[in-house]
Amino acid sequence: MIASDLDDRVLAVEANYHLGQTVIPLGRFRDAIEAQRRAIALLEGTGIDARLNLPAVPAVACRIYIGLCLGFLGEFADAGVALQQGLRLAESLDHVYTRAFALQGTGWLALLQGEPRVAIPSLERGLEICTRFDIMPTWLVTASLLGWAYALTGRPREGIALVEEAEQRSARLRLEFLHAGALAVLSEAYLLGDRRADAQAASQRALEAARAHQQRWQEAGALRIRGDIEAAGAAGPEAESCYGEALALASTLGMASLVARCRFARAMLLRREGRGADAQADLAAARESFRRMGMKNLAGAGGRGDRVDRDSERPPAWARISASAPRVPARGRPGRPRSLAAPCKRRAPRHSRRSSHARGQ
Repeated sequence: MIASDLDDRVLAVEANYHLGQTVIPLGRFRDAIEAQRRAIALLEGTGIDARLNLPAVPAVACRIYIGLCLGFLGEFADAGVALQQGLRLAESLDHVYTRAFALQGTGWLALLQGEPRVAIPSLERGLEICTRFDIMPTWLVTASLLGWAYALTGRPREGIALVEEAEQRSARLRLEFLHAGALAVLSEAYLLGDRRADAQAASQRALEAARAHQQRWQEAGALRIRGDIEAAGAAGPEAESCYGEALALASTLGMASLVARCRFARAMLLRREGRGADAQADLAAARESFRRMGMKNLAGAGGRGDRVDRDSERPPAWARISASAPRVPARGRPGRPRSLAAPCKRRAPRHSRRSSHARGQ
């Protein structure tokens, strides 16, 4: 590394920080953690509030990235420690960007762990700071996460409106490294708002964007949501195919919580299809994984207990939609008939899409 050869500590911190940030979209979470830990080690002896040439105080931001990567890997206990350390440091500093980023990370981890109600206060605080001080792109990510949390907790109208705004802004500002995530969240929010055709379209765009920019972790998440959408349309084979693709990619990337979610969703699908015997292996593996990771529910809709068991487990999003759910009409297209498109076939990205450097924030 050039920074090591030059014995330039500041440059070495920045290099490790950016390296860790850059490999996250590729799903290289262990590499990202190691890079951020090297940056923290290099910061020893400097002022805790040293920003160097970075937008956020690195002593905080590195810990937030470590916590999120551990969360993607399903190591929630260690993730919580790292994020709480980062948040405490951020709260002690007079730097709004750093504080907003730490609050975003804290809320994101709660969502990964399946606790959207826990996520909401941190995300609301973070969004308030971003709005007041016009902090982009942190506003876009925080708004998407908060909208997702609203949709998962029975507030689909608010959630959809917020995620739509974030998605539209990221497209308008050409922040393509954020676009796949916003579209994936939007597709699930649409599904929870009983707008299946819109969910289908958004999920296809999310897959195209993730694949175009090699955001493998986003691709895995989008495939899982696509499975939910296909299952909601009673397209059992297509849903099973999507869950299988998501499971394979998440397993490759080591995304333990997503692996368990995919297994559970597929088990619920197989049960619905009258294939209870086939569902047992997935269901047993998912339950064991959720217990081991300390996840309180399976679909991120707010737990009803401290354990995952037959009384507390929650079905995937498609199974929670009922005739009594509030219907969110598509703006400008009342009464338009909708049909679900075909499943998870890989499509070549549109030539008009611009490529950008994938980053973690």
